[in-house]
Amino acid sequence: MKKIILLFLCVAITTISCDKKEEQQPAKVQVDPEKLIFEPLEIEQTSKRELSIKNVGQQDLIISSITLEGEDSDNFSVENVKKTVSVGETLSVEVIFISKNIGDKNAVLVLNSNVGKTQIPIEAKSVAKPTPKIIITTDQISDKTEYYETKFPIEELQNVWVDFNDNGVKDKEEEEILSRLSISVKRGVLPVKFLSKKVTIYGKISHFNTNLGEQRINSIDISSNPYLTHLSCNGEKINNLKLNTQLQELICASTSVVSVDLTKNENLKELHLNYNTMLKKVDVSKNTKLAVFHCNGNLLPICIKVNENQLNSMPSGWRNTGSVSYNLNCD
Repeated sequence: MKKIILLFLCVAITTISCDKKEEQQPAKVQVDPEKLIFEPLEIEQTSKRELSIKNVGQQDLIISSITLEGEDSDNFSVENVKKTVSVGETLSVEVIFISKNIGDKNAVLVLNSNVGKTQIPIEAKSVAKPTPKIIITTDQISDKTEYYETKFPIEELQNVWVDFNDNGVKDKEEEEILSRLSISVKRGVLPVKFLSKKVTIYGKISHFNTNLGEQRINSIDISSNPYLTHLSCNGEKINNLKLNTQLQELICASTSVVSVDLTKNENLKELHLNYNTMLKKVDVSKNTKLAVFHCNGNLLPICIKVNENQLNSMPSGWRNTGSVSYNLNCD
């Protein structure tokens, strides 16, 4: 009898032990990344990042809320979802950073669920917008004042100035010449002195024309001025152009430019590349809005790369003569 009772107890204990082993573990949260870090962002811009929440436990993860906490939480946004995440399932959460004012921004994303509170730190930084500028270079330093045609909003007049000596500071002479010629500047005639090989023109300038100058410019860089939509730069010394993506009209004639990168200029509507002695090829295949295109009087044969639509239906405003050929590939 005792043997039977002992045997029964052993079986019962073994059964209880097995039941404990088979008992499922609760849900478990795995977050990727463990800390959400945004790249520095200019004010008035937004950025998005994905956060993955995976259930690596053995029971359903029941999310009751997703919220933001912290002093800078108003600089971020996230959808407050209620969701059940099954075993092995991953939930993607989109966090948006709204850059409002300059400085470091820190917050905490709080995930409330049936396994408690999970906190994910968020770090971001708001930075100032860069000052719009045009950079021109020369190999002829001179104290003589030259004049270039410009256009800009009249309310931006106080922000327009020229760094003649490339020291990054508005010096007394630079301020005085702009003040003395303020009427001309308002009318769009900007005085420039090449006191160094690099001159920087600051301000939200939308049109820039170098044709009034004495052809001493070697290169023009407008990549840091998103407001400039029209550029005219004639002159045999010019051999390098660096454009922005907002350009709508480019007139570049009688220069020594070998190539012009227009592949990112989707807004370009008018292009003049006449009498450029060194130009061999031009890629306008990405310029789907290009209605006017003149490429005449160039000494060398020029290959113009186009897309199939342009090749099959040449815009009526394309007037190119001489040794010009249109091809799908100019390599």
